[in-house]
Amino acid sequence: MKKYVITLNSNTNRKTAKKNIRFEHDLLIEIQEVKSNKVTFSAWVKQACRFYINHIVDVENAVCTDTRESEANVRTLNHETSSQEQEKRNEIKELVNVLYDSGMYYQQIADILNQRGLHASSGSKWSRVAVKRLIEVK
Repeated sequence: MKKYVITLNSNTNRKTAKKNIRFEHDLLIEIQEVKSNKVTFSAWVKQACRFYINHIVDVENAVCTDTRESEANVRTLNHETSSQEQEKRNEIKELVNVLYDSGMYYQQIADILNQRGLHASSGSKWSRVAVKRLIEVK
């Protein structure tokens, strides 16, 4: 068992520490939609964090982190035919679904798509709302 040095104060005891964080209203609504009524909010958040920690290695292996490779796969819309555009949209949708199924949040997925230089169909950067809409189309 690992031993940690912990400073005890009003926000800590020997087993836990209190972290005061704020949640966006729309994120709270999304959590309430998927959370079982039998599970407390804090228990659900802890479970989500454990799931994310346990699966982050799998997700990092599934996502291309080499910018040279991702830039080589990106083309401008002016040079693509409609079939190529559709193929690109399908690849993006598949990547989004893999990331979402692995437990990532909409904003995390949007950040990955933007880092890879992939754009939404409108040509703009990805937002959490655009990712959510894409996932809901399933």
